[in-house]
Amino acid sequence: MDREEGNKKVSLRTTGAFLLIFILLSSLKLSARVYTIGDKPQWERWKYPKGTIEISDQGEVKPVYFHKQINAVANAHRFKHLNAKGKEVVGGIKDAGSNPKDAPNILDGNPDTWWKPDPEDDLQDWWVDIDLGRVVAATKVRLIFPDTTGAKPFEQFTVYVSPGISTVSGKDIFDYIIVGRTTEPNKSEVVEYDLCYTRHGEADTTKYGEYWEETADFLPTQYVGIVLDAKNKDAALAEVEVITVGENLALRTVERGGSWMPGSGKPNNALFDGDMETMWPLPMCSDTEWESRKAYFEWDLGALFWLDEIHLLGYNPGWGGFGLRRPDRWIEGYIIMISDGARTPGGKLDYEPLIDVYNREIPQRRFFKHTFPRRKVRYLFLRTAHGLSSWRTESADIFEIQLYGQGYPARVTMESDLIDLGALIGDKRSKNITQISWVAKAPPGTKIELRTCSGDSLVEEIHYYDKAGNEIPKHKWERLKRINMQGEKKIIHRPGTDWSTWSRLYRNPGGERFLSPSPKRYVKFQVRLLSDDPEIAPSLSSISIHYSNPLVKRVTGQIAPQAVRVDQDTVFTYLITPTWVPGNSGFDRILVAGTLGVEGNTVSVESNGQQIVPRSITVTGDSIFVLLPSIVRQQEIAINFRARIIRNSTLFEAFVNHSRWPEVWQRVDPVERGATTVSIPSLPATERLIDHLSISPGIITPNGDGISDQAVIKFIVLKVEKTPMVRIYNLAGDKICEFAARKSISEGKPSWRAIWRGEDSSGEKVAPGIYICQVSVEAESGKTVSNQTIRVAY
Repeated sequence: MDREEGNKKVSLRTTGAFLLIFILLSSLKLSARVYTIGDKPQWERWKYPKGTIEISDQGEVKPVYFHKQINAVANAHRFKHLNAKGKEVVGGIKDAGSNPKDAPNILDGNPDTWWKPDPEDDLQDWWVDIDLGRVVAATKVRLIFPDTTGAKPFEQFTVYVSPGISTVSGKDIFDYIIVGRTTEPNKSEVVEYDLCYTRHGEADTTKYGEYWEETADFLPTQYVGIVLDAKNKDAALAEVEVITVGENLALRTVERGGSWMPGSGKPNNALFDGDMETMWPLPMCSDTEWESRKAYFEWDLGALFWLDEIHLLGYNPGWGGFGLRRPDRWIEGYIIMISDGARTPGGKLDYEPLIDVYNREIPQRRFFKHTFPRRKVRYLFLRTAHGLSSWRTESADIFEIQLYGQGYPARVTMESDLIDLGALIGDKRSKNITQISWVAKAPPGTKIELRTCSGDSLVEEIHYYDKAGNEIPKHKWERLKRINMQGEKKIIHRPGTDWSTWSRLYRNPGGERFLSPSPKRYVKFQVRLLSDDPEIAPSLSSISIHYSNPLVKRVTGQIAPQAVRVDQDTVFTYLITPTWVPGNSGFDRILVAGTLGVEGNTVSVESNGQQIVPRSITVTGDSIFVLLPSIVRQQEIAINFRARIIRNSTLFEAFVNHSRWPEVWQRVDPVERGATTVSIPSLPATERLIDHLSISPGIITPNGDGISDQAVIKFIVLKVEKTPMVRIYNLAGDKICEFAARKSISEGKPSWRAIWRGEDSSGEKVAPGIYICQVSVEAESGKTVSNQTIRVAY
């Protein structure tokens, strides 16, 4: 319809304009510039739990697969620990009495290389020691020998292992246990020894006279020693393998960004440092005292893992140097609970019980192995339990807790570094960020969650370190300069106070409009890689930011009124306020989306409070597109319109554009939180989806005389926007016909209507009688129906 105002003509069209604009907003051509994160150095600047993500040389990001039943020798070089002198050492060959240069060959995974003791050396020097870099739950030691010219298997030898407990304070002298020894000359290329733990009581009986022993199908092991008991010609060893329960997920908790906090509030890493010489004392007390005695800890693993096995290694008085140093105190009991990170309504972690141990009967166990169906675990909570012994004021030491589970992590969270769009161009200004797109693979059962936040300011933090890498106060750092002990100074930039919170989730990898405030200079990403199947995982190849120079520095919006009655004609005003600086182009097109049932002839536009005549206004049921008569830079623009609202918290979104650059749209941000949202205060009180159902007349006479020939069915649909269906049934329950209702925007009337002329689905007149009119609408929670009767008479 056309409307004359003065000498200007305003065109009002009800077309699919919003769909067209939405396609533009989702188009890959939205932005004049694109910044892509997709190569290995870029991903490596991101923050993520260490050891849970692998990045290929091509830049593909994928969670790491964690294995059970591994060879601990193969990755011993990845683990470091301190020796008795406080020096950091790396796992590998600890020492060799003969030909130490070739000793690393037994760890290289290549059976065609080997270590041969020097025939000229004494037999007492024919030995080699391996340091696994951490204590492992070893189940088998395997020796692989060559059998070729010049290299033959060891014939007589002994294999020792040690958990790494020193017998002499301040020295790396350990007790070793014999786990294998030849009884006759060996000729085999592969020799294996199964490992297990066994402990007997002093009298080997319980108080009831029963024989007892404590056993475990693994043996805590950090060092492996191989000693030849006799020389043989060309004696050589190609490989040593130490098979373990699996990769211990407890290790590197802190490096992953996790934490461990006891009730006392004094954290340490003793339970997951891979060192059997460090421990944490768990207070032993009754079940009513554990909280007041602070006999508990909470453990954040830093990522969500699949777990199915937990080992707890306590105090063994007969092993290594323990008996020389400590009284015999065992763990009387404990309870372990787990959580995947879900929260209770009160905001606390929602823990569920997993393990309950009572350990006061003979034999008191020192090592504990728990297996259970695979569970997703991010947090563990352990407390003492069942303690009532005579030494109840004391504590029992826990040396290690080992966690095992096979598969990809169930959830890994990555966070990008600060991305400075202003620095990319060089003008150090905010940018109009229009779209995010990404390339990923998400097999069934997996998904990738992506969020953003943005801002314009940064806070600078300066950290000072000594030469050993310890963080120290600034004044101490300055004093160290005089003695040349000053370490580095690190400057870290963090988001300032104007930054937004994390956005809603992005849904469309092919391209989705930016959901955080814009224009902004800085952007950050949060990515979560999730899987409900430990055997499959998603991967991410790249993320792209589409951006341009802003049309105005900032543009904000607000709508009034913000509280209305449901499905009632209401006059709204959407006020748009730009902030312009020199260099901005301004805008002359506005799109307002999210309305319902807008009446085209009710739309008007004001500039700084004065009514203006736009060049055109295009209206659909859910959007208004305005082409202004001139460029807007600093004027406030008000768009007035009449519409109906049926959904609570209806969001009105707006975008501005300059007609010279039709591909660049800038979003209008709410002037304050919730400023562009309309609520229906009465709606939360009702669960109805269909309301105000009326049928007029109640009795129809479809005989063609023009009087009461049809029934007009009117109603309101609340909270959902799907098209309702109308079905007519007879009293026997047979469906006579069905048809879709049509939306009505007549002022003051219900917004849906349908007409029934007393006909069945084939167009034949129905027999006189009473019929049921059923109106239904589909919602996420299922179908909702409302019924009324119609009488047909002739």
